[in-house]
Amino acid sequence: MHQLFFSGLENCGGQLTGPNGTFTSPNYPDEGHSITYTNIISLSPTGNVITRQKSAQIIAKCTMENNSTLEVIYVTKNDIIQNTTAGGRYNVSMSFYDSDSFSQPVHQSPYYVDLNQTLFAQVTLHSTDPDLLVFVDTCIASPQPEFGSPTYDLIRSGCNKDDTVVTYPPLEHYGRFKFSSFRFLRNFPSVYLQCDILICDSKNANSRCTEGCISRQKRAIPSYTWKTNTIVGPIRLKRNLRSADHSGKRDT
Repeated sequence: MHQLFFSGLENCGGQLTGPNGTFTSPNYPDEGHSITYTNIISLSPTGNVITRQKSAQIIAKCTMENNSTLEVIYVTKNDIIQNTTAGGRYNVSMSFYDSDSFSQPVHQSPYYVDLNQTLFAQVTLHSTDPDLLVFVDTCIASPQPEFGSPTYDLIRSGCNKDDTVVTYPPLEHYGRFKFSSFRFLRNFPSVYLQCDILICDSKNANSRCTEGCISRQKRAIPSYTWKTNTIVGPIRLKRNLRSADHSGKRDT
């Protein structure tokens, strides 16, 4: 009996245990709106003249979706070609940072800031695949975590819609931008951000991730392999924190 183990994306190609198991092809991503990793694993019997062991070939595929890891166990007992396909998810997160070096994430929640303070945001794809590129396609702000009305566009289809937004060039597994903090009218105390994230094949020079801003007039949209969204917040003004502190002192 031979056993094949998958554990998370970084080992999506599999670790083979059992007699004389060898990989005969590397991982490679398929095209489309998901990313599929495929391995062909050959199990060869031992012996120079005769053998009492079975041989097999396994085609193992991992189709990646979003926000989780994958574990698959597959067992083969027959001398035939076996196919197995399983779904997995990439892990994407978004955080604020204290400067444009993007070295120190902000762990405070809510994140209290001054009005018109420069905020630095980074989207991170947690993956060991060097051939993936992250692109921040759209980011909207809302005073509510459900992103009901009102909303405000910071980035739309790769185009900066707010005058204070500056987007950084795509850098492998990171998408970065900065903007000046603001508040919503009508006494909304919080701001949340929701961003649509695209992941492309970095070897494709004409992918959506390298195209940048796309206006409505352009009909043909370059390809990308995967899309998800991520949310960060809330952001609140420091003056609201001071008001809450003074209110608490009066109550005591």
